[in-house]
Amino acid sequence: MHLIDYGHMVDGVLYHGTLSDLDGVPKATWSYEKGGKKVTHDQPIDLPTFRSLWNRVGKLEAFQRNRVRDPDRPVDPVADHVIGIMFGETNNPQRAYFAVPANESDPQFLSWIKSLNIPKGSMSPEPPALPTRKSAKKASGPAAERERAYEELFGERWTVDRGEAGKGPPIDVYTFKPGEDSRGNERDFYTLVTSGMSDAPMRVPDSAPFSRAELVLYVDKPTDQHVALLRWLAGLPHIQRRTWYGFGTTMPNGNPPQPIFEDSDLDCFIFLHSDVGRDDNLHKKLVLDGDPTALLWVVPITEAECQFILDESPDEFQDLLDRKKHPPVLDEGRRSYIKARR
Repeated sequence: MHLIDYGHMVDGVLYHGTLSDLDGVPKATWSYEKGGKKVTHDQPIDLPTFRSLWNRVGKLEAFQRNRVRDPDRPVDPVADHVIGIMFGETNNPQRAYFAVPANESDPQFLSWIKSLNIPKGSMSPEPPALPTRKSAKKASGPAAERERAYEELFGERWTVDRGEAGKGPPIDVYTFKPGEDSRGNERDFYTLVTSGMSDAPMRVPDSAPFSRAELVLYVDKPTDQHVALLRWLAGLPHIQRRTWYGFGTTMPNGNPPQPIFEDSDLDCFIFLHSDVGRDDNLHKKLVLDGDPTALLWVVPITEAECQFILDESPDEFQDLLDRKKHPPVLDEGRRSYIKARR
């Protein structure tokens, strides 16, 4: 027997879900308010999805550091995602509880939340449709300068997911659709790029050529996890004083490293110069307060590859990517180019 109990309140609506395999068949039942009325219904869920949700509760770092060990501790479904699990014998189950902050930015946890397939509710009748994300908020200042530079490099067909200010600057994530750039070069993939990381310089060593940067990722099909991943990475240098990125810097995804994507061998990052078109020329087009802004390509790698980079050099790894004809477009299921040490 396995059961996941989830509760969280958003905009005055409490979403409560119970997901289980009590009868050997996965079932998800949700209750919430919609149009001012309480709704309860079963949500479709298949066995692989339920097993993935269950297994990730035991693996993800966000659950490990937010476990509630005091049974008398009050929980707040507004401030937290309140999650309980039950397992074992039906008449004598074991239990565990978690209170994950509502503003948790760990992309793996956000992917877990997305997999819950939480239905959409509302306290009042359905509101009118919102404007498109591109027109929802006009960019100004440095953001407008970045937007102009991005359109020249990546094309004019884009949407933007606006970020909110937190411990660091708000990080917007632009998604540029496949098509031609300003020079007529064809781009047959989506380009995701941050905007806001370069609002302030990073705390870099004197030898670093750039103190301001933005991050780019190339994908076949963009997902919310890709957006959350870039936003999380871009915010870290302004939240953690020792974190900074430049060509060849590496970073594990947790300690010990955890898979960045579900069922993936990729659990670390390296930041490289982009070899797509003229993307690496951003520093020539975008200068803020006298500082050129570098564009760093986010490349997910394995722990073995990360160790190879530390033992050899980023240039050696770049040569390896060239020999392997490593594509710029992300492959979440890519196998390691380096064998793990035994």
